[in-house]
Amino acid sequence: MREIELELMEIIEENPVISQREMAKRVSLSLGMVNILLKQCVEKGFVKLENINTRTVKYILTPEGINEKAKKSINYIKFAYSRIKKITEKMEIIFEQNDDKDIYISSKKDEIYDIVMQISKFKEKEINKFETIDEIIIKESAVVVLWDSEIEEKCLQRAISYVNIFK
Repeated sequence: MREIELELMEIIEENPVISQREMAKRVSLSLGMVNILLKQCVEKGFVKLENINTRTVKYILTPEGINEKAKKSINYIKFAYSRIKKITEKMEIIFEQNDDKDIYISSKKDEIYDIVMQISKFKEKEINKFETIDEIIIKESAVVVLWDSEIEEKCLQRAISYVNIFK
């Protein structure tokens, strides 16, 4: 099962009488593509259709669909946990190798930002935040922790020491 099929099944679980047009908006796909994906889910036995009236269809997750969705969710959680472990290990190395340096991260809040800040809090290490890379004064005692290719490019241009936690 592909990720998009899982997304559609989650939407169906939330609202079984949702229109394909609304599904398409929610997953940022064309109406035609959503129609094809739903047909594939029906063919695989994950979703069943029930006509409510001539204009409205109810989508029902089958036991196979519920089971497949659960498996996919478990696999996603395992994958996400392994990535968090890798980020934690990388941050521990960064803290260890840069104990005498100021550590900076972008204050653009996303899930990775939250993870890094939780790790720093747990390790009792201070991390400085910046809005733009121009705020960082170039000095040898600074290192930028990043995961965004745009910030990485700016660090390269300004010869700022950085560590990409996904490399």
